[in-house]
Amino acid sequence: WATAPALDWFGIGLMAFTVVFGTFGAYWLFLGGTQRCGAMRATMLGTGDPVTATITGVLFAGAVFTPTDL
Repeated sequence: WATAPALDWFGIGLMAFTVVFGTFGAYWLFLGGTQRCGAMRATMLGTGDPVTATITGVLFAGAVFTPTDL
């Protein structure tokens, strides 16, 4: 990340595709899962998101987790 990549029309299109379909796709899947398992169960499962994100970040992305992050 020493230099920013050139942002031509192709790059802007890819970025827009990622933002639009990544956001709407994830939200659409979330709503579908909520509809399948019910609002109460989806809420209870949703409370595990921060823990899952932390574990995934540490194991696969090389994030450093210290006691002050608690």
